[in-house]
Order: sequence, then C-alpha cells, then structure tokens
Amino acid sequence: MVDLKRVADRWEHSEWARGIPKEYWSHHPIIDDYINANIIPFATTLPDWLARNFLQNKPCERALSVCCGTGTQDRQALAAGVCQYLEGFDVSTGSLEYAQQEAIKAGFGDRVRYWVADVNTIVLPESHYDLALVFGALHHVDQLERLCGQLRRALKPGSLIFVNEYVGPPRFQWRDDQLEIINRAMAVLPESWRRTLQVYRIDPADVIKEDPSEATRSDEIIPILCDNFELVDYCDYGGALLFPLWGSGMLPDVFIDDSSADKQVIIKLMILMDELIAEHNLVPSPFAQLVLRNQPPVPGQSIAPNRLSTNSPDRNRWVQRWLVGTRLDLPSGNTYAVPPGVHLHSFQNRPLLSTPQGGHVTVDVPLLALWQAAAGRSLNEIISGFPLEAGLEADQSLPQHIKTGLACLSEAGLLIRPPALSLVETQNIAPLQLPSSVEAHNIASLPKPPAVTAVIVNYHSKEWLKTCIPSLLAQTYSPLEIIVVDNGSHDGALEWLETAYPSVRRLQIAQPSPLAHGLNAGAALASPGSYLLLLNPDLRLEPDAVAEMVRVAQSDPLCAAVAAKLRLSWAPAFLNGIGNQVRSYSFGTDNAIGHLDLGQFDHWRELPSACFAAALLTPAAWQAVGPVDEDFAMYYEDVEWCYRARLLGYKVLAAPNALVEHAFGGVIGPAGEKIPAGASEGLTPRKLSHAIYGRQRFIAKLLKPRYLGFLRSYLREDWASYRNYRRLGIRDLARAYPAAWTRLLKSLPGLLRQRASLQKRRQISDDALFALQAQIPDPLVWNNLPELTWELVTNLYTPLMSGERTRLMPEFTAPRRPHLLMICNASCPEAAPLAGQLHQQAENTLDITLATAQPAALEGTLEAGSGVFQQVQYAPDRPAVLALLIENCDVALLPGDLVRALPDLEYTQARLVISLHGEALRQLGLDEMHRMLHLGDAYFCPAEQRDFWLGALAAKGRSHIPLLVEAAQLADYCREGSYAPDRSPRPQRFIPEPVVPTAWVPRAIYFYRTQGLRAVTLRTLNFIWFKLTHPQSWK
Repeated sequence: MVDLKRVADRWEHSEWARGIPKEYWSHHPIIDDYINANIIPFATTLPDWLARNFLQNKPCERALSVCCGTGTQDRQALAAGVCQYLEGFDVSTGSLEYAQQEAIKAGFGDRVRYWVADVNTIVLPESHYDLALVFGALHHVDQLERLCGQLRRALKPGSLIFVNEYVGPPRFQWRDDQLEIINRAMAVLPESWRRTLQVYRIDPADVIKEDPSEATRSDEIIPILCDNFELVDYCDYGGALLFPLWGSGMLPDVFIDDSSADKQVIIKLMILMDELIAEHNLVPSPFAQLVLRNQPPVPGQSIAPNRLSTNSPDRNRWVQRWLVGTRLDLPSGNTYAVPPGVHLHSFQNRPLLSTPQGGHVTVDVPLLALWQAAAGRSLNEIISGFPLEAGLEADQSLPQHIKTGLACLSEAGLLIRPPALSLVETQNIAPLQLPSSVEAHNIASLPKPPAVTAVIVNYHSKEWLKTCIPSLLAQTYSPLEIIVVDNGSHDGALEWLETAYPSVRRLQIAQPSPLAHGLNAGAALASPGSYLLLLNPDLRLEPDAVAEMVRVAQSDPLCAAVAAKLRLSWAPAFLNGIGNQVRSYSFGTDNAIGHLDLGQFDHWRELPSACFAAALLTPAAWQAVGPVDEDFAMYYEDVEWCYRARLLGYKVLAAPNALVEHAFGGVIGPAGEKIPAGASEGLTPRKLSHAIYGRQRFIAKLLKPRYLGFLRSYLREDWASYRNYRRLGIRDLARAYPAAWTRLLKSLPGLLRQRASLQKRRQISDDALFALQAQIPDPLVWNNLPELTWELVTNLYTPLMSGERTRLMPEFTAPRRPHLLMICNASCPEAAPLAGQLHQQAENTLDITLATAQPAALEGTLEAGSGVFQQVQYAPDRPAVLALLIENCDVALLPGDLVRALPDLEYTQARLVISLHGEALRQLGLDEMHRMLHLGDAYFCPAEQRDFWLGALAAKGRSHIPLLVEAAQLADYCREGSYAPDRSPRPQRFIPEPVVPTAWVPRAIYFYRTQGLRAVTLRTLNFIWFKLTHPQSWK
C-alpha cells in the first residue's frame, strides 16, 4: 500500500503546489503549441475542445475532478462552459486551498467544492455526476480497478469521462532502444546545454523515495479503462524522446530563458524526432488522451497505435506556422527573384501578371512597380529605393506596406523570396503517413465512419478527370465510392475510366441534360444512407479534404451541406470561394472570391450556401429537402437547394480546412488542352440566358416579403443591360434577356405549385435567410481574374497580416505584438488623436491600425515611438470589410453606435473595447443600447461620465468589466494577453425581430405580405371565433 502521508507531504512542498512548474517539458510554449495542435484541434484549451466536440457547447450540470491538484483545468472547464458546478478532491490540503482561492479570484467561488480524500479508498455518491475530468491523476493510482468501479457508480449512465494521462513504463523504466535514441540525440547538444553526459535508466527505489505513488501501474491504465467503459475517442501525443530528455538530459533553463532562433531550431528538431519515433512506432507514446462513456465497453474494441490527429488540417496548419516561425536574420545579397513562367501582360489597359500555373492576376501600376523593383534586390534595398522609383510619398507606414506588398506577391507565386526568408515551403505540406505495416494494439477503435459517395457529372471533361479521379482515390477517408455520370458527351471518358479505374462506377446519359439531372441520376445510384459528395470534374482535392468535410458535417445534427475551401488551380494562392450566395443585385457569387488566402476566413462556421463544385450533402437533409431542381439548366441549382434547406431549418457549414483546387470555368480546347478561366470563351448568350432565368426562378420560388424588392432590382438591371447590348450592336447577348423571360413565363404554372408547397413548410423568415451575408466581403475580381492592387495591400492585407489569425509572413521578422484596430467615424473622431497618443506610449509593444472613412489628421503625433502604425480607409456602406478586420485583430476599439452595422460581433474572437464617446449614442434604441452593453469586453468612456456608465453596467450585472478612461489604460489592456471569454457565442445569430403593427388593417396587410392569404384567413377566423365564444371581450 502507498504511504498516504508521504504522498501528501510530497505534493504539499513540491514545485507543483502552485501549478505546473516552468521546467516541465510541456510547459515550453513551442512544445505546448505542438501538443495542443495534436490533441485539441480548433480549440484553445482541453476543456474548450471537450465542450465543442462532445458537449455541443451545452454545459452539464455537475462535474467531478479526480485528483484535481491546484484546479487549473477545473477553472478552464468552468470558463469554457463544460459544467455549471464542479466538485473535486485531492490528497494535498495545500493544493486544494490554493485551488479554492484561485477559483474565488476567477469568480467561480460559488460553483466549486473541494475536499481532501485518498483516491485509492474514496467512496463516491451514486449517480451524482454528469462528467468526470481526470488530468494526470491515474498514474498515481494503485487501485485502478476500484476507482473505475467508483466512477461507474458515481456517474450517470452515458456520462463522459475525459482522461489526459501518462501511460508509459511504470516508475519511468525506459526501454534500452529508447535510451539509445535519447542519448544519441543528446550527444548533438553542446555540453553547456546538458545536465549530464548521458541519460540512464532511473532506479525505481529513487522514484519511490521521491513519490511512492509515482507511475505505479501506468502501463495498465488504458487496458483497464477500456475494460470498464466504452471508448469514444483516443489520441496519443508523443513524449517518448522529449519527456525523458527534457527531464533528465537537457537543462530546461537554457531554453526557457533564451528564446533565440538557434534554441527554437533545436527544440523544433527534437519535436520532429519525437514525431517520427511515434509515427513509426519505434517507441510507444508515453502520453495519451481518451474520452470514454459510462456504459459497457464494445466487445473487442482496440486502439491502433497511429496518431489519430496526425492528418488533421489543424495540425498541418500548425506545422506550417511552426516551421515558418523559425527565421534567421536576412544576410546581405539575398534577393527576390521572378519565378519561371511569370510575365507581364496587358488586357483592356490593365497590367496582368501570368502565374506559373498558367493563369493571370490583375495588378495596378504601383504594385507592378513594386514587382519590377523587387527582382534582384534584397528586402532592405527595396524598402529604401522603391518609394522614390514609384513616386510614392514616404511616411512611417510605407515600409510596412512594402513588406505586405512583397508578402502578397510572394504568396501569390509572382515572386520568389530570398533563401533566408524561405526556410521552408509554407503551403501544401503533406501530412506524415503511418506505414501500413504497423500492427494494432488490442485496446480500442473508432466507430465505423459513414459511407461517402462522390458524384461527378462529366461533359467533355476527360482531361480534367485525369487529375480529379486520382486525387479522390488518394483521400485518407474511407469508405468512399465514386460515380461518374457522362452527360451526353463524346470524349471517350467512360471508356477510359473502364480501363484506367475499373472500380469507378459509370452512368451514361444519352443526350446532354441540365447539370441537376446528372447530379440526381448519380445520387440515385449512391448507397442508401451515404453522404453525397458533389464535385465538378475540374478539381484536385487535398488528401484529407473529404475527411475534414465529414467531420464538419457530423459536428451539427442540423447540417444539410458542407462547403470546401476552393482555390483557383491556376492561381492557387487566391480563393475561388468558400460557399456562395445570392444578392439583390447582379448575379450569384462565390464568397470571398479573388481574396488572397491568408487564413482570414478560417473562422467561418455557417454559410448562406455551398457551391456544388465541391459540396458534401448529408443523407438526412437530402431526404427532407429533396433532389436538385432540374428546371435550373445551368447556374443557381446549388444555391436554390441550399437556401431551400435553410428555409426548412437546416444549416450550411464551412470546412475551411478542406482544400480543393478548382479550374473555375475551365474548358477543354479543340486540341484537348486545358483552358482555365480568363482565357476561355467567357460570356455566351446561352450562359447569360441561363443565369437570368436562374436568378428569377430562385427568388420566385423561395422569397416572400423580399420578392418584390429583388424583382424590381433584377428588372432594372435586365432592362439596362438589354438596352446597352442593343446600343453596342451585340444582339445575340441582347436576345438572351427576352428568351430567359419567355422561358420563365412558360414555367410559371409548375413554379407556382412548387412555391406553394415549399412556403407551407418554411421555418425561417427572409430576413433570417439573408442575415448571414452581412459577414461576407465583396469579391476581389476583375474580368473573372483575381485582383491584387496597392489599395488592397494598404487597406486590407496590411492590417490582416498584423493579426495573429493569419499565417505568419517571413517578411515580418520582428516578433508579433498585440494588434489594436481603432475605428474612427463621424460619431467617434477622437480615435485619430488617441491613436497618436497610443503610438507614442506603446513603443514596441503594440501594432496599431486606424480605420477611417476618410483620411485622418493626426497633426504630427506619429513622429515619436517605434511601434507599427498604419492607416486604412473603409467604406461606411460596406460593413463586411470592417467585420473582416475586426475578426483578424486582437483588440478592436469601435464606436458604440457602430454595433448596429455589425450583426456578427457576438461571434468574434477579438476583444471588443466599445467607445462611449460622442452624441450618437443618444440615438440608439433600447434594444441596441442593451446589446452594446452586453457585447463589450471593456469600455472606453470620458472621465466625467465614468460613474454613469459604471451604474449602467452594474444594472446589467457586468460591474466587473474594465472601464477605461485614459490612453495608458487602453494600452495596458491590449498588452494583457489573449482573449478573455466574458462573452459566449449565442446559439442563433442576431436577427432583428420584425415590428408587427397593432392596428387590425395594417396587421392584416403585414401578415398577408409575410405569410400569405391563408395565414390572414386563419387569423381572421380565429379572431371571430374568439369574439363569439367570449362575449365579455366586446365590453
């Protein structure tokens, strides 16, 4: 038996009595970042990951923390909304006292209860808890079977158990081959970095002397857990090299106190070695994370020794950022270069740069001058000489803009960075693959994944299929079947498929028909209950694209469709879009098309629609919503299906980590060559007619109160375009308009029947249907080509690259600082001089961006200080641009009256400081004022009004929120660190409630316009019946 008193004394006086010591291996920020990317994708803490992925962000009532120690994870669990109330026990009285004090400081004093108990003898109440949290406790437990029995008894049936544990050799008895690897790695280090010349196997007696409970039965933890509970999720995360090397061989202080580039390189190389050891199963991982359910285990469940998170897009994104984070000083003589295949062209008096992949990017004269000035020069030479050559006025923000411009040109593939900046390739890093020869341990396995059926409609696209089909067969997801529907083409695609890929199922349609017909025909052949993956043939999918789309689809039971992130195959740094949308003007468009992909849209969750170029449809939604409408010959069939699904209460979700390259309108030339968009036939009368008909059919079928507004806008556009084509003599395009309208009138009887059937089933209003589109910025394209201009560099990409949520650019060698975005409008003009004061005071600690509707007069306040300061302009009538800047900064200072124009502020991960200056606040309505006082993470107000706003916040129960009155206080708040989660995302987006008239005639007209004649009739009959049955109501 373990000596309980010795264990308690050890923890009372150890370095762990006040939290994790800085010398511990996982406490180093680089190692911690690596572990988190493996075990908690898309989350910031373990409890946050648990809440999102297993609790659907719904807190359970009561949680139990086993051997809670100082309660660090307990406080994170309460902050993440894992539970409403938490109880915990530990053997150390001092640790529990510290945990209770910290809980009170964090505001959780009334939601926690701790008591002293021995984990080996504890008796827990029956069916009392909804969740159990076990962080690094089980390897100290001698009576593992008894503890499992107590947890089965204390947890309610079906409750979850979250375990993060050391599961390596008992008493740290490392294997001989493991010690050999450790010592060979340590031999590379300088002697001044080592605490010993060689790592030896520690004597078990020394471990017992230090802590009798240490790693008593650690290698039995996973088998015993899987014998008692059902395994839900498992992931090991290495440590076979790093843990013993950091604890016994290296001197941690050498790396903790010195964050220089060479030290970072050493740590990262050690991490890569640890990764390879685990990937090839040379040494079993000593650390693992498990999620279990309190119900009988599945017979024969087993865990494969592979790293379940290795291929996750989040981890791949981390690898890219992590590798790029290692930078050396730029040596003189290292210069930018122009890649092969990049040349200057001109089209309609606009300069174009060709891409190495065969496409084109539109630029303007200043950015073209930067591209020409960069060739053969170093970064410093460009910064010093470019302003004079381009005729630009030099100011303090210009070097920042030049770096951003070079970064944009390099990311776009139009420049090659100097070798010192391009240490590694930052895109398309293939995930490490586990050798197929590795055998599985008999411990646990994941549930059987759902089947996915890919449906591709081919029309003279054989050459594109030669890229698309291999990328599908290379997917990491299984089971996946492929169906190719030939839509009346005669290019021999089906015969080629039969020979090259006999496993691909084929279907021949005799005559060319609408795309929707081909999709429905392919879906009819799919396996019952399978997910439908609708694809264009001109695609190339990244290996984990399908797996990521399935993961997103399974994250929400109301998901109808998942949209992949489409990139242009002929300019892969630019977005083809993440889903699409319909607007009240022009034609439908892909979301964020033409934007340089810096990761600025990776936070997107819900979308208006998914583009069927690469979309995953769930079987439940397909059954409820129905097939694709075949009356859409071309265009709008995807947005109609998705908006129809959303009208019925479903959601369309984004999968920004599912990467797909798309030719975007590419065709096959007469000689069989692939022709991308921008060089193909362009707009034809047939395409124009289908687009005109499609958007009119879409609004007539789906919309109610907004129908007349859309119809008026479309009619004005059609009439203006028709007259313009007639005036220019382009009569074939002019004839497309009457042809489309004639076709619409002929289809009206069937369309009205479909409309009536759909409107009876609708669940949301037109306002809710279009509310999501407020967050989406305008396209950045010119003639279907991505656009990259100096104005975009200065006003959009510079502030984006200053934030933490975009990829780190090698041009910015200085460490990233907190990024403060300050928005100045007519109601809050004091933001401009305040920016100047902050710039003087912040020095090297803040990056500041001032966003103004017009150039701000700063009166020389930018002469002092060395922190980065930049000004950008925004259009007040385009709030989506502001929403994008806010989402990608760390702290945003915005005027209080601006919250009306930004409906998605509830979902931003930036800290919001709301300015309470200006007279415009008096114009806010009661609901808007209520929303403003609930949104802010801090408030900035005049000193003389501080008491008034303190009272207003106290009335809302938010007296703990910081109220700032001076520039120095704002600077200190920005430097405090990461986002403080005072604001929780709401389950539904903010949609203003409609104002229903009270007078009976306007009320009847309102319901007629919004719900139809049937609703008015029913309400009238109910009113008459009420009056007849309640005579007293006449008085």
